[in-house]
This record gives sequence, C-alpha cells and structure tokens, in this order.
Amino acid sequence: MWIYLLFALAALPAIVPLAVFSVERSATRRRLIGVLAALGIAVGVSLGVALFRGSVNAVIEGRHISYDVSALHQGGQLTALYVVAACGALVLCSYRDIALLGVLNLIAVPILMWMTVSGFISLWCFWAAIVSVVIDVHLRRASRAHSSGRESTRIATSNVT
Repeated sequence: MWIYLLFALAALPAIVPLAVFSVERSATRRRLIGVLAALGIAVGVSLGVALFRGSVNAVIEGRHISYDVSALHQGGQLTALYVVAACGALVLCSYRDIALLGVLNLIAVPILMWMTVSGFISLWCFWAAIVSVVIDVHLRRASRAHSSGRESTRIATSNVT
C-alpha cells in the first residue's frame, strides 16, 4: 500500500511532466512544461511528506480499493495542482496523440470522481496505467520512424507550434 501510494501521489505528478518535457521539441512548450514539472515536483514532495505525517488506510470496496489518506482531506488544492501538473503537461505537448491523452485525462477526472470518490485514487491509477501503455506505443512508433531515417506523416504532422 505504501509503495503504491508513494508512487501514485508523490512520484507520478513529477514523472509525467518530466517525461513530456524530455520528448518535447518546441522550446516555448518545453519552458511551460518545465514550469509544470516544477509544480509536479512540489506537489509530489508535499503529498509524500503529508503521507508520512498523516494516517493512511486501504480497504477493498466493491471492485476497487478505497484509500483513506488524511493528507487529501485537507482540501482539494493539492489534488487540483496534481491534475494541473500531470494533465497540463500532456495537453501542452506538441505531439497531438499525447495532447489528446491530456484532454482525455481532464475528462476522466470528473467522471472517475462521479463514479466513486472513495475509489478515485485506485481508478485514477488504473486509468493512468492504460494511458501509459498508449504513450509507450506512441513513443516506440515515433522512435522507429525516426531511427529509420524518416518521420511518418502522422508524427510529422502532429507537431503543433
């Protein structure tokens, strides 16, 4: 439980924008994504510290795990900043595929909250795992196209400046 929550709450808000920063080609977008990466690091550190200072509990509730993390009871500011850092970096990416995933994430957040507030952390991370596979497929396809000496039409046209 602790490893999962440390990754989900402390590492992920920093990892997502840093990963997007590492593949972004536009200098302007890299600066904006860099700001979101700094925000994600700050949110991750705050949530990590709060995890150790507060209480944490997990129970199986229906078809999800319900996490009770006292750090998240102190208001939605950290959660909102988490979403801004992680989803914002994706939305700002010049690769259309990745930006679309960011938009889908912004749509998924309220839907998952509507489905279950107590299971949000569990469902959000399940959704993030699915999105991670899609991003991996995108990056592998882009890498193959680049290493073969050609940019595929889809990747070449996905650069929005």
